[in-house]
Formats: sequence, structure tokens, C-alpha cells
Amino acid sequence: MRWRDLLLNNLGWKLLSLILATLIWATYSSDLMDRLRPGSLRRFSSVPVTVLTTAAGGRSYQVTPEKIEIVLRGPANLLEALQPSEVRAYVDLTGVRDTEGLRQKIEVNAPPGFSVARIIPADAYVEVASPPSGQPPSQNSP
Repeated sequence: MRWRDLLLNNLGWKLLSLILATLIWATYSSDLMDRLRPGSLRRFSSVPVTVLTTAAGGRSYQVTPEKIEIVLRGPANLLEALQPSEVRAYVDLTGVRDTEGLRQKIEVNAPPGFSVARIIPADAYVEVASPPSGQPPSQNSP
């Protein structure tokens, strides 16, 4: 077979393959490489976990663990300037009725432009906190 026949045979498919390969390469090199660039991850240790409830609940809750570790992904220069107080972790109990023996997923609010890469641990054990010693438990009167 001649070189000209090898080049021109199925020319449409060859051009389509070249265009698709170029698009895949451009997507891979621009998006993924920015995410994997060294310094684009930052670890925040000892982030306190808060409980999100409705105001009508009136209960106090104990969360275990009380503090977690969060890894955020973002632009390296912005990650360096990010303060630990700007990262918040919480357990959402607004739609939960029974909290006895409850394991709940830990949610994280990260500032715009950052994404959560990892939450360690990913869930927490929630229980109703007992009142401090010497105080009677609160009772709702009808």
C-alpha cells in the first residue's frame, strides 16, 4: 500500500480522532494539573464540630469527636492566607427526631473558591448531653 493511501484512507475518522485527542489533552492538562499542583492542599487540625439544631429543640448535645481534621483544596496563595477560623465543621440535626445512638455525617463550610478534599473522621457520634452535676434535668411543663 502506498503512503498516500495510508494517509488519506478514512481521513474523516483520523481527523475526528485527532480533534478528540486534542480536546481530552486540553481538559486534562488545564483542570487536573491545577488541582494536583504541589501546595494546593492544606490540612486544618483541631477544627471544632458544632451541632446545628432548631431553636425549638432546647436540648444540649455531645458530639464525639469534638474536633476533627479537614483537608482543603484551592489555589496555593489563597490557602496560605486562609485562617483556621474561616473553616467550620458541623453536624446537622435539624431533620433528626431520635438522637440516641446516632452517627451523623460531618459537614464542612469552606470559603468560596475552596473545596473539601477530606474530612477525618467523616462522621460523628451524637448523644443528648446530660445536665451538669448538681442541676436537675430541665423539664418542659405543659
